[in-house]
Amino acid sequence: MRTGALALLFLMAACGQPGGDANQAGASGSPGGSLAPGDQRDSAATVTLAASGPGGCSARWDDQPATPQQVLERSGALIERAIQAAGGVSGLTEANTPVIAVAAPANLGFACADSFLSAIRRSGVPTVLLMVAGSPQEAALADFALTEIAVPAPSVVLVPGAGGRLTWNGEAIGLDALPERLGRLSGGGATIEVPPGELELRPVREASFGQVHQVLRAVRVAHVRAALLLPSVPPPSRPPPAPVRPGPPREAAPPVNQAGANESAPPR
Repeated sequence: MRTGALALLFLMAACGQPGGDANQAGASGSPGGSLAPGDQRDSAATVTLAASGPGGCSARWDDQPATPQQVLERSGALIERAIQAAGGVSGLTEANTPVIAVAAPANLGFACADSFLSAIRRSGVPTVLLMVAGSPQEAALADFALTEIAVPAPSVVLVPGAGGRLTWNGEAIGLDALPERLGRLSGGGATIEVPPGELELRPVREASFGQVHQVLRAVRVAHVRAALLLPSVPPPSRPPPAPVRPGPPREAAPPVNQAGANESAPPR
């Protein structure tokens, strides 16, 4: 339940509650443009992934080797310290909630990243900064999708797939088509970012980390707040459709005789 509570708190902060910087927007432009100031936040720790070790997937937590379980425990410790410093969960804001940076080679399979990102998510940390290791490209902010509480379906589902494929609500598109579509979603350079929930990023396990980062950068440049749904996480629950209210009973038509006259009509 802690994950859901913190994620909901973060959602409120991102929509403009005091203490957050999510309502500040950077310069708009192509996927290579500047990102929003929120993406420049200092991280409380950095998890660096590599295609080495058992299963071709390993991680270091601030230069110390770490397993997914250790990443879960250390991320949880960061959240616990933040809660204590804030005087309780209600005192957390986007500004004082820890963010963890995750760096990986561009060609690393996202299945490896999923193992450690899911550990961070389970700890209650609501936001991560993804960056490509050894690249000058900026880190891009992503919020973990809300799955413990019922939330409305997103307007847009972006799926980075295997082999560089990308779909927008099931339609195959190229990365170069994102700026125009995202501009329509954000209103074309608004000063307030599109809040979480409008767009959900759902990478598949076969995607590459670099591809996911590239798509996320395009989303952030367009001032859209992305909800990241990991391959290992079940889709969030959706509110059930409203029940259909039966209308008033229809009155039966009066019987008609063989001549077609209304039997209830008075005789002439």
